Amino acid sequence: MEAIKIQGKVINLGNTIEVGEKKFKKREIVIILDADSQYPQEIALQGTRDLCDKMDDLVIGTEVLFHINLNGRKWTNKEGIYQWFNSLQIWKFEVITSVSFVDNEPAF
Repeated sequence: MEAIKIQGKVINLGNTIEVGEKKFKKREIVIILDADSQYPQEIALQGTRDLCDKMDDLVIGTEVLFHINLNGRKWTNKEGIYQWFNSLQIWKFEVITSVSFVDNEPAF
């Protein structure tokens, strides 16, 4: 699969959480694409492991280029019905335009 890149402005930065017995670290970030268009898109991305700490330097309003992997998996519920889940997992990011103030409150 070809590498996927998404550029957008940070509008929400979640806290790092640990899940499972092995305390796997993950963190969600929400960006907005085409903020000035009639139909802007708000996209949730996920960082894991060491990337969670690197995301501490991001603030609301920062323009960032994310390199992501598109992950998907199938899950079967108790009734035997299949469901599929997708995630956009960040493996690298680059700050395009930073902001001079720190306001990590959601922008919505």
